[in-house]
Amino acid sequence: MIRKRLKKNFWYPIPKRDGDTNLYEDELGWREANQSDAHSTDSWNILKFYLDHYGFDLALYFVQTDEFYYIDNMQNNEVWKLKNRDDWDGQYIIERVEFSHCPEPEPEVIYEYKDLHDLWLNFKINGLSLKEVIERSVIFVKT
Repeated sequence: MIRKRLKKNFWYPIPKRDGDTNLYEDELGWREANQSDAHSTDSWNILKFYLDHYGFDLALYFVQTDEFYYIDNMQNNEVWKLKNRDDWDGQYIIERVEFSHCPEPEPEVIYEYKDLHDLWLNFKINGLSLKEVIERSVIFVKT
């Protein structure tokens, strides 16, 4: 099988076993572990499992825009667009989101939602629904 490479030298919080740092198309969307945790392959059910059932946050690297987005579900019911830095290498944003909750520079709030149904039905990036964005993103569940 020939894998379609989307980005060279993409930084992962958990290194791949083979040391490959590239991002491939088949690595986008919910992973098998997410589907197993939620006992579902349906994107809406997996989202509900993590955000509603457990109250976790979600970080997304959306390949199409080459940007990170963060669903702040634990505190504010907001979606943030994380601002890039001049020295960005991918590791900076993921580590800031993972360990301090609020990355610097201050993120831009791009959507405030009242509940998960509102987020799922009404939030869009570049005209794409959250389901489509998830399918085209690397997903990091923030516990």
